Amino acid sequence: MKRLDLAKAVSGSPLRPGRLASTATALAIAGVLLAASPARGDDLKLKRPAALSAAIIITQPRTGDRYPIGSRAALAWNAGSIAETSFNVILVNAKTKQRSGAFLVQNTGVHEGWLVSKQDTLGKYFFLFETFGGKTIARSGTFDAVPGFIAVTAPAAGQSLAVGVPFTIRWDAEILKKFGAGPVFLQVYSVATQKAGGGYPVSNTGAYDWAPGAPDLGQNKILISTGDDKFKGESGIFTIRQRLTPRAATKQKQQ
Repeated sequence: MKRLDLAKAVSGSPLRPGRLASTATALAIAGVLLAASPARGDDLKLKRPAALSAAIIITQPRTGDRYPIGSRAALAWNAGSIAETSFNVILVNAKTKQRSGAFLVQNTGVHEGWLVSKQDTLGKYFFLFETFGGKTIARSGTFDAVPGFIAVTAPAAGQSLAVGVPFTIRWDAEILKKFGAGPVFLQVYSVATQKAGGGYPVSNTGAYDWAPGAPDLGQNKILISTGDDKFKGESGIFTIRQRLTPRAATKQKQQ
């Protein structure tokens, strides 16, 4: 087998001192081309381009956020460079995958005043952003819909009540009226036993006259809720004491 003269093959003639530089350059180029060529028997495989990231990223709500029923919150996202100037927002129950609450938003990056509706059940949800053609362009983190808050204004924390003496329990009824919720259920919760008694329904008027009983002696809280538990609240810790007889009250004043 005839030996291949690389210098001659590249330069066209035997290597001479005058052609040393050009020959060396040609050899280097040939080496690069050989190194870049696939090995014998190997197929030249084309790599797939990396997947493009979503044009829109929802920044609020985030995974783990908690939104009380009846509250208002803001949707936020980075307004990516997409063709749509507006799109649909769909609320999805994470467990049942039921879709509800679709509404139209402009691609401004924020939508104020999203209402956590009383019609939604408690649990986990996420939002989908979809084009009018039904293509999903973004998904939010999974957040929790938790019971709405009812403010109990009386009794106040640290207050002392007497057995048998009428007292008016008061709460903020406006949030419940706004959503047509009611009646409410009132319970006396014992701090000592960590148990609640009562649970009788009353009209959502914001006030209820009640006389503490002997079984309620000690430190307590008033618990309030709707029948579906979508709205809840509690008072601060107060004390229920024995009612003093007129004679005992006089003696106590003298001391």
